Amino acid sequence: MKFHVEEAVDDLVEQGMDPKGARKTVLREFGGLEKIKEDCRDSWGTRVIAEVVRDARYSLRLLWKSKGFSLAVIATLALCIGGNASIFTMLNTLLLRPLPFPESERIVSIYNSYPKMGVQEGGSNVHMYLDFRDETNAFSSLALIDSFEGNVGGGDYPERIFGFSVTPDFFQTIGVNPEVGGFFSEENSIRGQHRVVVLSFRYWNDRYNLDPNVVNQSIQVNGDSYVVRGVAPRSLEALYPDAQMYVAYSWVPGSVDPMSRHSNDPDLIGRLEPGTSIAIAKSQIDARDQAFFEALPAEMGQGLVIAGHETKIENLQDKRTKSVRGILYLLQVGGVFVWLIGCANVSNLGLTRSNARQWEFALRKALGAKRFDLGRQLYCESIILSIAGAAVGVGIGLLGIKLINTFAMDMLPPMQLLTFDSGSAAFAFGMAILSGLLVGGLPAMRLYSRNLVSALSESSRSSSASKTSQRISSALVCGQISLALILLVGAGLLMRSFANIVARDIGLDPEKVTTLRIPLTGLKYRKNEHVISFEKEILEMIAALPGVDSVGIGYDLPMTTDYDNSVFQFSGSNFGSNDKPPIALNTRVSPGYFETLGIEVLRGEGFGPLDASRTRRGVVIDKRLADLYFPGEDPVGRRFINDFGRNDPENWPEIIGVVENANHERIDEEMGAPFAYYSLYEGTRQTFSVFIKSEHDSGQLVTTIRKLIAEGDPNIPVFMSGALSDYLDETLNSRRMVMLLITIAAGIALLLSAIGVYGVMAYGVASHRKEIGTRVAIGASRVEIVKHFLKRALVK
Repeated sequence: MKFHVEEAVDDLVEQGMDPKGARKTVLREFGGLEKIKEDCRDSWGTRVIAEVVRDARYSLRLLWKSKGFSLAVIATLALCIGGNASIFTMLNTLLLRPLPFPESERIVSIYNSYPKMGVQEGGSNVHMYLDFRDETNAFSSLALIDSFEGNVGGGDYPERIFGFSVTPDFFQTIGVNPEVGGFFSEENSIRGQHRVVVLSFRYWNDRYNLDPNVVNQSIQVNGDSYVVRGVAPRSLEALYPDAQMYVAYSWVPGSVDPMSRHSNDPDLIGRLEPGTSIAIAKSQIDARDQAFFEALPAEMGQGLVIAGHETKIENLQDKRTKSVRGILYLLQVGGVFVWLIGCANVSNLGLTRSNARQWEFALRKALGAKRFDLGRQLYCESIILSIAGAAVGVGIGLLGIKLINTFAMDMLPPMQLLTFDSGSAAFAFGMAILSGLLVGGLPAMRLYSRNLVSALSESSRSSSASKTSQRISSALVCGQISLALILLVGAGLLMRSFANIVARDIGLDPEKVTTLRIPLTGLKYRKNEHVISFEKEILEMIAALPGVDSVGIGYDLPMTTDYDNSVFQFSGSNFGSNDKPPIALNTRVSPGYFETLGIEVLRGEGFGPLDASRTRRGVVIDKRLADLYFPGEDPVGRRFINDFGRNDPENWPEIIGVVENANHERIDEEMGAPFAYYSLYEGTRQTFSVFIKSEHDSGQLVTTIRKLIAEGDPNIPVFMSGALSDYLDETLNSRRMVMLLITIAAGIALLLSAIGVYGVMAYGVASHRKEIGTRVAIGASRVEIVKHFLKRALVK
């Protein structure tokens, strides 16, 4: 167009016309340039883009002039979108995003279940692994994995490391390749050829600074020399983020006892063959279980029947996240409620602002603007505000993710630190667009329903339109308060439930009790008598410290360690196949254990010098077990064993006492299965917990004990040390996190609802200025006017 205009001007100038006059003449004959531009854009299909750009520029100017309104909207949406983005990042990382392995949906977990015993998820064993590997064709590979911990290095400061003991096909089952070096070979599953390790990527980075020459080096693990075979890839940390190294899981060939098929220790995972479903794999597993069951002695088979045994198979990702799936969805629903309340609040502000601009809209309509153009303008403003809110919300989301990574990782299944990835960004952007459509929708609909031409009249501006807008605003506030009430009720119930849990008597007295765990490793402690000798020495050494009231040893740390759960028998019992199997949790403890943890002995006695000298085999049971299986009689003196099927009662341990019930499993649950305590010296475990009752500060006491242990053996580390009450309190972190987040969401919802009520009332008062003036003129007092509007607010 510019070219044609210039050519026409040149022609007129050549004919003798002056340049200014020529340009005016050409432009007059050419017609309206803006109209021609619009016609061209219509033919190109770009007119809508140009109009949107124009609306965006105009919207930015308007919003910049209304800074208070803009900041209020951006802050509200940023808070709502940012909080939802943080929660979605957790949800996406744990539940929605697949594991970072090839065809990860084919990776399954296989485990024993004994529902009639109260054991929904047990473990597995070598016999199951070999049977399913060799006698089924549903799996391309199977692997055993068990927890592992040990001491690395020597000298004055041995390093305590944690990892996993795995069979050679573990890495193939997961579907990963080594970062450097290689993985285990089949020979490494043979006892004696198993001293090889694979380092985790994180441990390789922290200890060896990513040195590739670490492969084939020797390191000392638990006093033995191990060879480094390779380094696992970083992707494996998505499944096992805390692992520092992987050692070979081994056994003696030909020594696997079929009767050990229900000794549930390691976990069993598998990779399904392509095209094989979980249902097909389950049918093959059931067939192998049935073949094993038919070959069993009748009495042992009866035990499995009354325990309700079943081998279950489940997608690995689903199994590891099922404990938090409901919690995360609950948090996301709470976040969506807050977002809806925020949108309703912003819609109210937008409606109020559009009512104030109705003269502008009416004038533009009278000058030829279409309602569609006016509505697009409102939508453009709301979307700009929403995108700005999302941009600020990303910052809030990043802060929320940082707080979760710092304080909440122990409350979630093992995983890598949360990151704000493209999925989280897309979620935040999607919420921004949806927020803009929701926020701009109400003012736009009101725009379409109004008679804009009559709005030029002052009387029409103050009548029906105001009443309709007030009714809509009131409905929005009602919706806000309803959603906020739901969140407040939920938060109140969670707080009440948490308070009840904290006040619950768990049967243990953790106050003034210090605990620490000691691992004994190396050749020096390979024999049972050496372990027992050390345990006795440590008890005597700690008991001799000034200010120590009592000290005891237990295999396990309450609330943080899995206890053995076994079918038991006692002399004279005979259970039929339809009876519920007698089950009891059990552990081994030393003399002084009950006194230190405040567990009262009700009948008989606890463990004492006779048990420490191993001159008798005794067991102490709790009151639940006594009431269930010895009602109305004294169980002291009866024979008891946690090994169903043993037929030599004369060699079973004797019940020497009954103690008060104590909850060792979960502080947030009622007393679970009955409990049995065996003497520490009836068996040996190289890792155990020490409990000390003392007025001394836990930190100082642990430091003193560390020094005493180091004087005797500097290669023994001490870990998980501190006040027992702190460890018990940490077990409530997951409930505490949910309660805190829901309470914060409820508080934000309440604040937004209050702001919404204030906005409606402020608009209502402002729109009734003439009425208020008239009331004052005819004698109404300020108090009466305030009462009138407060009454309307309460009714709404």
